[in-house]
Amino acid sequence: MRWPLLALILAQAAAGAVCETKVHPVTKVEYRHPLTGVERTIEVVVEEPLGADGKLPAVVWMHGGAGGGTPESLAEWRGVTAQGCYLSVTIGHAWPEPAQAEKLCRWMGRAFPDDCGEAKQGQVKLLNLARPFDLRATLDYLLLEWAERVNPQKIAVGGHSAGAGAALMAAGAARRYEERVETFADPRPRAFLAFSPQGPGSDGVFAGSFDGIDRPVLIGTGAGDTTGGEQAEDRVAVFDELGGPDQYLLYVEDESAPHGRFGLGRARCVSGGGPVADEDCDRVIEWLSTAALRFLDAYLRGSDEARTWLQGDGMGKETGRVARMRAK
Repeated sequence: MRWPLLALILAQAAAGAVCETKVHPVTKVEYRHPLTGVERTIEVVVEEPLGADGKLPAVVWMHGGAGGGTPESLAEWRGVTAQGCYLSVTIGHAWPEPAQAEKLCRWMGRAFPDDCGEAKQGQVKLLNLARPFDLRATLDYLLLEWAERVNPQKIAVGGHSAGAGAALMAAGAARRYEERVETFADPRPRAFLAFSPQGPGSDGVFAGSFDGIDRPVLIGTGAGDTTGGEQAEDRVAVFDELGGPDQYLLYVEDESAPHGRFGLGRARCVSGGGPVADEDCDRVIEWLSTAALRFLDAYLRGSDEARTWLQGDGMGKETGRVARMRAK
C-alpha cells in the first residue's frame, strides 16, 4: 500500500519533479548462477515514469528477508523513486531450488541439508549468495530490453535489510563465507542506497568489509532499527567504516521508527510497542524519501543544490533534528 500522496509530493517536491508512473507486468529473468552452474529464475517489475522523454536514470531495489520474497516486497521504495522520475525496478529474490541450494552450501564448505539449506541455518544466509547475481542479471536485462529508456551511466542500486547488504556488496563490500572472503562488486551502478544494512559481526560482515567501497553511498538507520540482536549502532558502524567522499548517513533519532519502517510503506509502520500513528509513520517516511531523492538527484542528475543539502544541515533543520545527516 502506498503512503498518502500529499506526503509523497512534499518529499519529492523538495528534490525534483513528480511523475505519473506505469507499473509493467512481472517479467521472469533467467540466468546461470556462476557459483553453481545451475539455471536460476527471478522475477522483476519495472515502474516507468511517464511524460519523461529519452533515456532516464534508473534505480534497482532489493528487498530483505532471509527466506526470500517477490518484486512487490519493496514496491513502496520502487514507487517513490519512480514518482521522482527515475525508472525503477524491484527484484524478487526467490529461495534457491534444492539443487542450487545444495551447490551453494558445498561452495561454502557446509553440509547439505544438515547444517545448510534453510533460511535460518548458518552464519551466512544462502540468499546472500543469490542476491548479487540476481542484481547482475537484472542489470543485464535492463540494459538490453530497456536500452531505449535507461541511461547506462546513471544507475543506482538500493535495498533494505539484507537487500541493503546486497547493495553494498555490489558497491564492493567483502563478506566471509565460512573459510572464504569474497567480493561480488558490479562496476555498473554509480551510487548505492542501503537502509538498515548488516553491521560487522553479522551475516559474514566483518571489520574492514567496507574498506573497498569508493562510490557514493547513503546509509539509513535510526534508534529503533533493531532486529535479530543487531542494534542501530551496528548499522552506524557501516558508515563509520566508509572512507568517503560522497558517502552519507541518515539517522532517525526516534525509537518508534523500527527496522521495517526503513523499508517504507504503511504496512511496515509498527513498532515494538504496537502500531504507530499515521502522522508519525508519514513523517518518517517523508524524511527517508526526501533523503533518498536528494541523494539520487545529486549523484545521478548532478544537482549541486541536492549535494549541498546532503552535506549541510537541511535535514536537521527541517525535522527539528529528530533526523539528521552526516557526510564524508
